[in-house]
Amino acid sequence: MPAEGRRLSLVVRADATAEVGAGHFMRCLALAEGCVARGGDATFVTRCESPALLARAAAAGVRVEPLPAGAPLDEELELLRAAVATPAERRRARWVVLDGYGYGPGYQGSVRAMGARTMVLDDTAHHPAYDADVLLNQNLDATEREYPVEPGTVLLLGTRFALLRREFLPWGVAERSVARTAGKVLVTLGGADPGNQTLGVLEGIAASGVAFGEVRLIVGPANPHRASLEAWVAAHALPVTLLDGAGRMPEQMAWADLAISASGSTSWELAFMGVPALLVVAAANQAGIARGMQALGAARALDDADPAAVAAMVRELAGDREARREMGIRGRELVDGRGAERVLNVLGTLSAGASGNRLVLRRAAPGDALDFLRIANDPGVRANAFNPEPIALESHLAWYGRRLASPDTAIWVIELAGVVAAQVRYDRMEDGETAEIGYAVASAFRGMGLGTRILELTWRMACQVLGVGSVRGVVIQGNTASVRAFEKAGFRCAGETEMHGFDCVAFERRLAAAVGVA
Repeated sequence: MPAEGRRLSLVVRADATAEVGAGHFMRCLALAEGCVARGGDATFVTRCESPALLARAAAAGVRVEPLPAGAPLDEELELLRAAVATPAERRRARWVVLDGYGYGPGYQGSVRAMGARTMVLDDTAHHPAYDADVLLNQNLDATEREYPVEPGTVLLLGTRFALLRREFLPWGVAERSVARTAGKVLVTLGGADPGNQTLGVLEGIAASGVAFGEVRLIVGPANPHRASLEAWVAAHALPVTLLDGAGRMPEQMAWADLAISASGSTSWELAFMGVPALLVVAAANQAGIARGMQALGAARALDDADPAAVAAMVRELAGDREARREMGIRGRELVDGRGAERVLNVLGTLSAGASGNRLVLRRAAPGDALDFLRIANDPGVRANAFNPEPIALESHLAWYGRRLASPDTAIWVIELAGVVAAQVRYDRMEDGETAEIGYAVASAFRGMGLGTRILELTWRMACQVLGVGSVRGVVIQGNTASVRAFEKAGFRCAGETEMHGFDCVAFERRLAAAVGVA
């Protein structure tokens, strides 16, 4: 079985309560659904107050271990340890997934000590350190976060890793018609909505003066305000239909001309479905999502559910067909629905190595700058560099931009499971006949032969692109991994040399036209 398709065994620690909402649980459920669909298994260790959510997990083939309310930390960790220790089918790779704001470095360290690999889902970079094999932040502002992680941690950042439940995926090819005037409004303020933002939204819609045909209100499974919302609907003429939030969400989104939603995980579902949306910042950590989507033209942001602000925005968008059409297009550009697949591929690859995976070789792009910096600043890379000092972000970005634009430089990357795993750079030397090589492999992907592979795949192309007849790599003596990579890639040892005060070994390859042999 290919490594990225290797069967996984997930143990998920995420809650769904009136206090924390249902977003953590639901996005992990999307990952678990994908895992089970690929022949793996998933177990939730959870405090879940919603029978509807528990039923959804069961329907997806996910096992649930209930965590009693108020259980002390040692009891919680023991239940998690028991789930991790439960025998999995042979050849399944065991991962623990942590999604919640309270799982700090101490908790993460305790989980890693259980012997499983770990993935942490995070939105805010608020912990002083992260102890994980993989860290996932699916939000727009993820690349702006400074994550204090170990060099071997794989960072999955941005909306290409957004976790959508499988029920949404068939809708990715559906065409949307855009009504001249919005007559159908969907309101969904999350699984819990502890601050009852929903009431402010309803009051704003009523105050807008727009004659909507129907307003469908999704009441989340952990929402404690259902009775007061029912009373408000009964007392007002607004045509509101109350619906439980347990299922059929894609159909509700497909129905809507306009949505008003909390700016959490539902934002990515609306974007994928192409629904124009007003995103309410229901919690401080959601502000980056709402404002980022507004900046990209995929939604409009509201700092809160102030009825006057809601009314003004609803009036503006209800009659603006072109604005709503453009928002739907921009949303679908942001989220393609393959996030869970990409994440599972990464977990499988890290568990099984590169063998059997499809390597993607491509030219480096401007968006790879931060991946290059993370690889370059890995202590293992710096220890074998001529200048061992860490590289500053500002100077790196300036250098990287110059290199990409230079006709004397060619840079390639290897992606493994959608993650930049290795990079190589060729610089034409002053003699105009030779290009000098610099390459590095991300620490999480070392031992997979990627150094050898990227040299094999690119050295001839570098000669053609740069118009040179040979390439040359210089390795500091003692860097046995690089020596082996050059040797396995068919490079000839060109003898010992000295560079920047270091004793080194040089390796060369020449085009057949230049010397008669490859």
